[in-house]
Amino acid sequence: MVASKILFYDRRDVIDKAGHLLYPDGLNRGRGAGETDTGQYDKDVETLFPDGCAALYRRQMLDDIGLFDEQFFAYGDDAEIGLRGRWRGWRCVYAPAARVYHRHSSSLGKYSPVKAYLVERNRFWVAVKLLPWPALVLSPAYTVWRFFWHAWSIGRRRGLAGGVAREHSAGSLLGALIRAYFSGILGLGPILRKRREIIGNRAISNSEFLRLMRRYRISARELAIRD
Repeated sequence: MVASKILFYDRRDVIDKAGHLLYPDGLNRGRGAGETDTGQYDKDVETLFPDGCAALYRRQMLDDIGLFDEQFFAYGDDAEIGLRGRWRGWRCVYAPAARVYHRHSSSLGKYSPVKAYLVERNRFWVAVKLLPWPALVLSPAYTVWRFFWHAWSIGRRRGLAGGVAREHSAGSLLGALIRAYFSGILGLGPILRKRREIIGNRAISNSEFLRLMRRYRISARELAIRD
């Protein structure tokens, strides 16, 4: 897999994503998101997985692991295929010379409750489908801690949760989360079947995957306050 340097279309000196980072409950965020691009991400390095808006995937990898999971529909599908590839031993490199200008969240809007619903539902599916058992058991506690920081950001009108509450309401955000978990639980059957297949055909151990999670980890606070 190859990740590109993704910059905002309307603010071309600001980074949207330079590869991805992962929170321990399965939620991901772009590396360097919101930072002014001063060359701090101009080294060819390994990263966890690429953003689906501008990525290269080796055909041999896709023949090995399959294509995008259509159950996800939108958001988190790039995390799912990237982590699925990691389980099979495939790597991701970051190519900063490949620059892309992205119209961020132009499909649903940056602070859309529908986007919040899809992101949280698909985050839940990523966790259940792909996290090693030790991480999956602990993930609800990490989610509670993340929600604490989201609540903090809502009070200060910062971050994505604060933006949804500001442009819509805190109630609409809560409703989106409730619908996300209801829909996520209804879709667990296929997710669990896919998990058994992925774990049964893995090429790396739980400990190796956990090391990847630690290496490319993002904090709950950074997830919550970054816009």
